[in-house]
Amino acid sequence: MDNSLRELAKEHTLEAMKIEIQKNQQLIDTTPVYRNTYRTTKIEVLRAIIRNHILRQFLHLSFEDRTFQNLKRLKGTSNEFEIFISNISATSYAYEVTYNAEKQLFLDYKHVNHRNTDYFLEQLLDTSLEEQDETIRITRTTRIFSSVFNMIRKTVNIAGLSISWLITIFFVVCIIGAVIGTIRNHEPNTLEADSTGNSNAIVGSDSDNKMRSLDVQIEDHSTASNFGNEGISGNDSSEDSVDDTATENVIDASLSTLPPEAVKSDDYSFEKDKEDQTSVLVPVEEEEPVAIEIPEETFTMGSTKDQVKAVMGNPTSNLGSSWNYEYSSIQFDQNEQVDGWSNISHNLKAYMGDQKEHASPFTLDSTKEDVVDSMGTPTSIIGTTWGYEYSMVNFDRNHTVIGWSNISDNLNVSIGLAQKDAMPFTTHSSKQEVINAMGTPTSIIGDTWSYDYSSIRFDNSGEVISWSDISHNLKIDSLN
Repeated sequence: MDNSLRELAKEHTLEAMKIEIQKNQQLIDTTPVYRNTYRTTKIEVLRAIIRNHILRQFLHLSFEDRTFQNLKRLKGTSNEFEIFISNISATSYAYEVTYNAEKQLFLDYKHVNHRNTDYFLEQLLDTSLEEQDETIRITRTTRIFSSVFNMIRKTVNIAGLSISWLITIFFVVCIIGAVIGTIRNHEPNTLEADSTGNSNAIVGSDSDNKMRSLDVQIEDHSTASNFGNEGISGNDSSEDSVDDTATENVIDASLSTLPPEAVKSDDYSFEKDKEDQTSVLVPVEEEEPVAIEIPEETFTMGSTKDQVKAVMGNPTSNLGSSWNYEYSSIQFDQNEQVDGWSNISHNLKAYMGDQKEHASPFTLDSTKEDVVDSMGTPTSIIGTTWGYEYSMVNFDRNHTVIGWSNISDNLNVSIGLAQKDAMPFTTHSSKQEVINAMGTPTSIIGDTWSYDYSSIRFDNSGEVISWSDISHNLKIDSLN
């Protein structure tokens, strides 16, 4: 949760939740994640999925049920979550991320400043003043115990570190002593010429003054190259070069014995699936501004900063590529043209077109013009996601509809009506059979269709492979 959302949440909590859902969904849609993707990226996308699931559940609650206690009870695991961790082959760390994300989301929307003040958001608070005081008292007590625990932990860590240093110093002193003792016991020998003028006699510390150079030396069986590997003299090999081919064979043989896990890790493998790479490298079409006639005193996608200023006046705040008018914001691209907006304060004079009377509902593969005819100008545009109050419509790179989430129950969307005499669906049922049994889903995200909190998952061929009947509203053939 960034600082702008945190500040917005002080006054407009539900609006902040809506904006976070859109930003998280944009991250999910624009970040391709595979098994070999870095773990940091996997965790970032997984955290966005978890937070969005909790926030969507919370926004579906009635006004009376939008309390902190209910926010804390909501969980981030969902069908989309299970699909994600299955695709990336995540194990234990995925559930640790889930626990931390649930806890952090609750803290983000309950406290503005964790250290100094406890700010309870009025829009969601449904408790008495006595309960507030009790909650604050418990929170402060928890912080005191946490501070004491941290102090004890730091003390233990310092003590352990000191002991480790003492042990290390002791071993270093012992090693130095052993080295000095070895040097003293093996004083260097001195070569002196004998009476005949030869310098073969070795005068050392031994009392018998034996000729050490005539002693037979032990054959060196070490594997080090060019170091006494031939003969019994102990001298280096007469060959100056090393067989490079033999060395390469040894290296290749040693690598071939390594298990696959030693060469390939989950996070840093450089092996890439060719099919995945192809999908990522597909060129993205540049979105061309829709040719529409806009009324005077309005702006639209592609409008310049001067045109926006002429319509809206000077912004309340200017944050580089984003202009704010109260809590509403307008985003500009690198060419300083309008790239999106969020009309939280309902004061932006943005225009994409009017809703046409008797317009047909939009559906999958509908164009943006079709959505404008059906719904009018969106409340917000963030990347490839259009918002209508809390509901969202998602577009692909070809600017056609690929999904939606009808949270506010205000989208004029349809892919078909339920048939009264339709048979219940089951595993391997087609999408059309599901439509006949259930009608248009509340949301479509990827291969998952949702009806309220219940969900149905399809495979690549469009057949049902699983479902979750949380809302007990799915028309399922349980016998199959």
